[in-house]
Amino acid sequence: YASPWAGPGVPLKAIKWLLMKHGPLVVRPTLDPHMWVWLVRMLRNCTAERYAVNKARMVPLAEYSRDTLKALREATGIAYDERAKGTLQLFRTQQQLDGTAGDVEVLKTYGVPYEILDPDGCISAEPGLAGVREKFVGGLRLPGDETGDCKMFTDRLAELCVARGVTFEYDTSIRRIVRKRNRIANINTSKGWKAADAYVMAMGSYSA
Repeated sequence: YASPWAGPGVPLKAIKWLLMKHGPLVVRPTLDPHMWVWLVRMLRNCTAERYAVNKARMVPLAEYSRDTLKALREATGIAYDERAKGTLQLFRTQQQLDGTAGDVEVLKTYGVPYEILDPDGCISAEPGLAGVREKFVGGLRLPGDETGDCKMFTDRLAELCVARGVTFEYDTSIRRIVRKRNRIANINTSKGWKAADAYVMAMGSYSA
C-alpha cells in the first residue's frame, strides 16, 4: 500500500493532531526557512489534483519495491517474519469509503489487484474485527501486499552484506558533503574524511 501523506483534508486533520496530547504529529516551529518552505510545498500538494499525480507516481514504485523484495528473498533466503496475506485499510464512514474511487482508478491503471469490502468481507479477511464491526463501514484490501518485521529485515540484510565484504560504520555523523563539478568529491564525517568511487544518498528528508 502506498499513499501520499499530503492530500485533501490533511491540513484540517493536522490541526486536530497538533491539539492532541498524544497526537501522531508534532511540529516545533523554528526560524529555519527550510522548514517553512517545506510546509508551504506540502500544503500545495494537499489538493485532489496533486494527490492524484503523486499517488500515480508512488504506486508503480511500491509495486517495483515489493517485486524486488521478493527477488531478494528468493536469492538470499532472508527471513523477517514476512507474511504475504495482503493489507486491509478500514474506513469509519461511507464518505471515506466513497473517497477511495480515485485511488481505485490508479490501482486499475497499473493492474494492482484490489478488493472493496463491506463489513462482512472485512471480517472474513480479518476475523479479529468481529468485535468492533460497528466501528467501520467497509475497507480496501490489497491482496498482493506483504508485511514483516522491519528491524529484523534490516539486521539480517546487514549480516548478508557483511558476509559479502561490506563494512558498516555506525555512530558516524556526516558533517559536510564536498561537491566538484556537480559530483560528490568526498565527505567529511565525525570519523574523518571519506572518499569513494560512487555514492548512494539515502538520508530520508535530509536527501533534499
